Amino acid sequence: GLTAHAAIRDRVIDPLGLDATFLAGPEGSFAKIVPGYLPNGMEFPKEYVDPSFWWVGAAFVSNAVDTLALSRAIVASDLLSETSRDALLDLTVPTGAAGLDQGLGVLADTSSGDLRVGQQGTIPPHEVRNFYSPALDAAVVVLGTNDFATYGLLVDAFGVIDDAQSL
Repeated sequence: GLTAHAAIRDRVIDPLGLDATFLAGPEGSFAKIVPGYLPNGMEFPKEYVDPSFWWVGAAFVSNAVDTLALSRAIVASDLLSETSRDALLDLTVPTGAAGLDQGLGVLADTSSGDLRVGQQGTIPPHEVRNFYSPALDAAVVVLGTNDFATYGLLVDAFGVIDDAQSL
């Protein structure tokens, strides 16, 4: 009988040492959430930020370093059993973008020929997109407001990483 936020903290956040990560709502404070901005440059009022918008997944409030650690742990640690990891990646649905499928809580990108695993999260007006490549042990994390196309930025950034690997 643990609550969802207690189970996530006990099984994921604390064991991975995600010190900058908390679950908004039961654990969080809006004071810790950075401002988001509207397309016209005006700050989005924090009182309108609602982490319950997609709870529990979107209730994760984090930074780029912790997001990378979580991505690595999903594919390259004992956080998940092999069976659980396979289930995350096997149960995928096409997103409409070539080589990009949505798994059970993860994105599985194979557009480069290698697997890249990531997450996406949006709590208006905040957005995070990230991918981790086990083959390169490299990640790209894009944090921003939800008025830009981050998937293209991720693909472009991995193109630079792929090119650098061949030097």
